[in-house]
Amino acid sequence: MAVSMDFVVAPVRNLFGCTDDDCLRSRMLLGSWIYLVVVMLQSLVFAAPYGKFLKSERMPSILNSFTSLTMSARLGWFLQEVPAFILSSLSIVFLISAGQLETSLVLLPFAVHYFNRSFLFALSVKAGKPVPLLTVVMAFLFCLWNGYLQSLFLITNQRLYQSKLVDVFGLLTFVCGMMINIQSDRILANLRKPGETGYKIPYGGMFVYVSAPNYLGEIMEWWGWCLMARNYASFWFAVFTSTFLGSRAYHTHRFYKEKFGGEYPSDRQPLVPKFW
Repeated sequence: MAVSMDFVVAPVRNLFGCTDDDCLRSRMLLGSWIYLVVVMLQSLVFAAPYGKFLKSERMPSILNSFTSLTMSARLGWFLQEVPAFILSSLSIVFLISAGQLETSLVLLPFAVHYFNRSFLFALSVKAGKPVPLLTVVMAFLFCLWNGYLQSLFLITNQRLYQSKLVDVFGLLTFVCGMMINIQSDRILANLRKPGETGYKIPYGGMFVYVSAPNYLGEIMEWWGWCLMARNYASFWFAVFTSTFLGSRAYHTHRFYKEKFGGEYPSDRQPLVPKFW
């Protein structure tokens, strides 16, 4: 028996004042592009308030005050990432039950990424600095929105064109990016010994070439997945990731150079080896 997704789609359709899926896709995509522009403008002024950029002189004082409310880093990472995993997993079950195995396989890498971020990465985070509740809430809402958006486009809309060659190239790009992302996260997680605080210069892996290979890997993931999904929502997500993490890579590179001065490797680029 096929599983119906109408109990999920219908309330959201009503919320957006839509009577069909075309309207819902269009309005959600429009809202996504508006949000991307806002994030671009914000990134020109200050980096998103988490990690080494938790406090910033450039950040509005009202945001600085909100970041005083914190929670466990492990719990925070789990809560903020898990909506995308749950929504994509439910969508995969629906697609399989509806006989759309190929489309379910397209959505699978998305679910695998968020399984890693929600569970494996969250468990690997060492008990240290808590994360701002504001950051967790914003990330939770983003993953909820994006998980729904990507699933909606794959369930209710055909891919723009069919190509097995592009599918394979996209999957290889995604896997390569995920490997870089996971390796870089592990290097960062193991920089400090138990009880140590402060920042250290990371070495090894793609850190030989760039300051933020974890961001480079994730950007590669979503451009690879964009080639697999081949719809307007996956393209938006790839552009958003490049914009948000590209800006954060620039701020990270500047942070390292200001903090470590001449000790920091001069031949490292922020994000793209030998280029930028």
